[in-house]
Amino acid sequence: MEDLIPLHQFPEGTSQAHVLVQTAAQLNKDLGGEWIRMEQIPTDADAAWLFNEVQSLVNELFTSDRSKLSQLLYRVDVSEHEVKRVMETEEMEHVGDQLAAMLVKREVQKVLFRLKIKAGTDL
Repeated sequence: MEDLIPLHQFPEGTSQAHVLVQTAAQLNKDLGGEWIRMEQIPTDADAAWLFNEVQSLVNELFTSDRSKLSQLLYRVDVSEHEVKRVMETEEMEHVGDQLAAMLVKREVQKVLFRLKIKAGTDL
């Protein structure tokens, strides 16, 4: 789970908790609703917690509405090439997990990019 939120890329003075909250907010924005209830984020939340939240949603959509899942991945800007690779190479019971990890990583990238711009640090 550590590779979902690369601590070494945080701008100086940025906490993991701050990045998690910002990532949850970005997910809600990109997903067009309140998928992650901001007031219910535990104070000790970590990357594993965020992954589990997204994993539940992705696995549900993977089994019930793949079209909606595809739209979600597109909206978040997950690499279409990587999605196809996962769909073709992973065992079906692991596809949802891989897609959830890709989705979280992409949202974290967006948050870190924005934080680095605000901090005026190198990208």
